[in-house]
Amino acid sequence: MHRPTLHTAAAISLVAGLSTLAHATVSTFDAGSEGWSVADTAGAGDYSTLISELAVTWQAAGGNPGGAIAASDTTNNTIMFRAPESYRGNRAAAAGFNLTFDITTTHASWTADTVVVLKGAGLTLVSEFALPMTDVWNSVTIPLVASSFRVNNAAGAVAGDDQFAALLADVDELWINAEYGNGLIETTRLDNVNFPVPAPSVLALAPVALALRRRR
Repeated sequence: MHRPTLHTAAAISLVAGLSTLAHATVSTFDAGSEGWSVADTAGAGDYSTLISELAVTWQAAGGNPGGAIAASDTTNNTIMFRAPESYRGNRAAAAGFNLTFDITTTHASWTADTVVVLKGAGLTLVSEFALPMTDVWNSVTIPLVASSFRVNNAAGAVAGDDQFAALLADVDELWINAEYGNGLIETTRLDNVNFPVPAPSVLALAPVALALRRRR
């Protein structure tokens, strides 16, 4: 029986590690809600407190493409999609990449909370994006650099490089706004969240690892 060499074994381990990391940072919702939930927050610029955690609805079809998750507004607060545990922790390798996702909503009459919220290291940083057009999928890109984020809310000071680095190294929460209707009227869906790929130094090893694995 052929026994893999040390280099081959290392390649197998590296490929497995890369696959795990990729899985932990991408949500396509094709098979389920993947641990996502809904954060009920004060909103209107106040993202300091998670009031309660609500369930999302998984939809097997109607995504962009495939499945998606949906949140229907049932509170007088601001609801946000809340990322699961796999998105938290040390995300320093994401610096300089883009957080991307697709979103669609049935109403666009509430404009106060069109933000992505990152919390960690005692900080709350938010990045504002364009109000989604209704009833079509909107692709959103958030550059993961300090200048894309403001402290506490969209009117706050621009985040410093040290603040942003500290937060990425210890992410506690990732929230994506689901509140776009003025009243309990809207349903918002989310698909294809990517937060994001490994650092270039790690990616550069992937072709070598895959080549070694094929030679096993």
